[in-house]
Amino acid sequence: MAAAAAASAPVKIGIIGGTGLDDPDILEGRTEKYVDTPYGKPSDALILGKIKNVDCVLLARHGRHHTIMPSNVNYRANIWALKEENCSHVLVTTACGSLREEIQPGDLVIIDQFIDRTTKRHSTLYDGQHSTLSGVCHIPMAEPFCTKTREVLIETAKKLGLQCHSKGTMITIEGPRFSSRAESCMFRSWGADVINMTTVPEVILAKEAGMSYASIAMATDYDCWKEHEEAVSVDKVLKTLKGNANKATSILLTAIPQIGSMEWTSTLHTLKTTVQCSVILPKQ
Repeated sequence: MAAAAAASAPVKIGIIGGTGLDDPDILEGRTEKYVDTPYGKPSDALILGKIKNVDCVLLARHGRHHTIMPSNVNYRANIWALKEENCSHVLVTTACGSLREEIQPGDLVIIDQFIDRTTKRHSTLYDGQHSTLSGVCHIPMAEPFCTKTREVLIETAKKLGLQCHSKGTMITIEGPRFSSRAESCMFRSWGADVINMTTVPEVILAKEAGMSYASIAMATDYDCWKEHEEAVSVDKVLKTLKGNANKATSILLTAIPQIGSMEWTSTLHTLKTTVQCSVILPKQ
């Protein structure tokens, strides 16, 4: 007699909303939940609800009133809080600058790689300070973002007729200042396609937590490398976001039911196994 098939892994989606991209109205039946973690408090309350019967947890990366600058976001608490809520996936939105002519303001990029230029951030959950996780974690980062989840986002964007780039390398700078022109040109020469202040360490921590992580990046400007183009400014960023935020929202609203209907047991098992194989435990 054939063995019973393993139960499907339950899907629950954590959504981390970036600047201008954290609208709680996308969730039905919302409730708020304030939590604490071994790493301190997350950026804001967790907003629990559903999108087409898929359980979701929304968190504003910078706080709902945008009071937390990129260096001070408690990335570890944010990821830990979503893990504690049993999120299997983390879908995030982020504003970014374009370092390529073909990535125009208003375009979406489903990023697949990153370059880390941050200097002040805790980039591991396994820091030796918290009894919850012991050992040292050397997590592989060749493929930082979940390929399967990225494919769903790319297909959704195509279906919706949105201008979307199916890959791109994000360079994350410390901020909160924008780049100098010399830096912007250097990052282009390194092969970076877009630039922001928040992908790192968020993507690393999600990988350590064994969650499927994917990012919808929205280009708002051309940073400052482009001649005869107005350099990036807060005003320019917010104006572009205001006119285009509905694109990221429409992807989430369409992709999340799709993700919820798919089989994730193998993907999530691989993520979990990768973490287990990456931790060197203390000698007894």
